[in-house]
Amino acid sequence: MKKTAALLIACFALMPLPSLAGGKDDFGTWVELSARKVLPRDFTVGVEGDLRTRENSSKMNRLDIGADVGYKVNKYLKVGVAYSFIDGYKDAKIKKKYGDDGETIKNVKLTHAYWRPKHELCIDVSPTVRLWRTLRLTVRERYQYTHKKGVTLERDKYKYDLGYEVWNREDDPKRKAAENTHTLRSRLKLEIDKKRLDWKPFVSAEAKNYFRHMKLSGVRCMAGTDYKINGRNSVSVAYVLTCDREDHERTHALSVGYEIKF
Repeated sequence: MKKTAALLIACFALMPLPSLAGGKDDFGTWVELSARKVLPRDFTVGVEGDLRTRENSSKMNRLDIGADVGYKVNKYLKVGVAYSFIDGYKDAKIKKKYGDDGETIKNVKLTHAYWRPKHELCIDVSPTVRLWRTLRLTVRERYQYTHKKGVTLERDKYKYDLGYEVWNREDDPKRKAAENTHTLRSRLKLEIDKKRLDWKPFVSAEAKNYFRHMKLSGVRCMAGTDYKINGRNSVSVAYVLTCDREDHERTHALSVGYEIKF
């Protein structure tokens, strides 16, 4: 039992402190549906859909659908490739510019909220090992290529006229060019995996790094359980904490999933 506790602590120790993301917090829900088929020669194929909300689950901010293929090299190693189409929502932003006195507002730019589609291609390598016949430790290294499509941002620009003391509005659209990013995502997962046990509690910690400079962009940890309803159907529920360095935000989420096997 002491060894198990030590592994759990080590798993979470790999994740930097939540203060990495700053002081802003949010809560959302994640709903995942997937279907999977086991093929001959240790291959598997699957499809899945994902819906996520934010702002205390009041707004939908992500939709994605994807497919994957996996291959079990042996009982210690799995590899896989996956593709996802994702449509993500970005909130409106306000930027103010002040005069020399630091108080008088010279202009304000309001960028309207928008949806931005992207394509993701992932390649996974996942070594795994059993511990004391009841635990499974898995390290997943994932290379992720992301292509974000270019979008036109609708913006309003308000200028303050000191002579007339009125706001003058101007349309100021901006074209956001397409972007390509290469990311390495390293995840450590520890789960209870015992024969004839329908419940599989787990914890995991993941670090996300930009591949070129190995710059940490975010971390994520999860704690939850999978439950096997029968030979074909299973459900999962988990608490997720994501710390994003770019958005300076901590996101708490309740993740609920359902999977069917054929």
